[in-house]
Amino acid sequence: MRIGIKLKPCKICNNLTSLYRSGVACCNGCRLFVGRILRKRNSSALEPCLKGGRCSTSVIIDGCKSCRLQKCQFFNIDQGRVKSQMVEELLDQYNNQNEKFLNKRPSRQYEITLSWAIKNDIDPDLVGRNAVIFKDWCLMSQICAIDFLKELPVFSRLIPEDKELFVRKNRYKTSFLCLAMISYKMGFRALRYPNTMDIFPDEIASNRYIRPELIQRTRVNLVEKLSELKVTSEEFVIYLCILILTDIPEEMKPHGTAWLNGYHGIYMDLLNYHCNCDPKDNPTRILELGSIAETVNQTLQDYESVYYFHEYTMFVNGLRIGYPNKDSLLCFGS
Repeated sequence: MRIGIKLKPCKICNNLTSLYRSGVACCNGCRLFVGRILRKRNSSALEPCLKGGRCSTSVIIDGCKSCRLQKCQFFNIDQGRVKSQMVEELLDQYNNQNEKFLNKRPSRQYEITLSWAIKNDIDPDLVGRNAVIFKDWCLMSQICAIDFLKELPVFSRLIPEDKELFVRKNRYKTSFLCLAMISYKMGFRALRYPNTMDIFPDEIASNRYIRPELIQRTRVNLVEKLSELKVTSEEFVIYLCILILTDIPEEMKPHGTAWLNGYHGIYMDLLNYHCNCDPKDNPTRILELGSIAETVNQTLQDYESVYYFHEYTMFVNGLRIGYPNKDSLLCFGS
């Protein structure tokens, strides 16, 4: 629990919460309940209350969906408001990480490991000056991606082992997509850090054994795709969550898999709702956004290939590979 946050009883189920919906205290469970029920567009199909709508709070949370929905509707916690607020919260979370990425740098030079970052709050190890060298930008990109993943509601539902699998699986995908969106918004035509620094260090960009077209494709394709589709910040952050929850680690426990699948459905429904609310009323918009996934996968494969060729040429030439610790946030392979 965070210190300094005042908790109040949820108006629906009486659980303590710091969240508000439509001006009243409403926990995340009740908010998601409204989304699940009302998206079916047939709330009348719920079984009627056996007590004539007079259930106690404990019965409401234990299973009387009719009374729970009735209380939600009484407090005007409707589907549209819930989904609009979910988009706003995701956007705030994304913008907070962007602000950190643009204005902070690590105070402890490159000692932070992935395992430590998953279990601890990294913010106290950051200082208020923007990154200036390649390793700073690289590390901040990883830190912000990990923090974004840790702040997703599904993360708190996972056991410690599944949390690490979840972050390891998605940190590169998240950092690449977020950097591509920043590059696109800044008007760059390729993946670049905000001070226009290349995403590849000099020793890789100048490696004559790596095909230039492979490096260029890694830099350009994802930014071009976002630019081609004119992706908005709202569309981006929802679709980012969908991509994160699509590829589930094989080693994850059934409990964790079920949670990821459940939240994947919630974000798919959220994207559908958001696209249908667009004044342009583009019926193919979801399909257009879906094409981003292929570009992301290809970019990640190209990125891995670049570093594979780099490490191979260093090995052949008897040189020490720069980042041997696979748990380091500066390790470029997955």
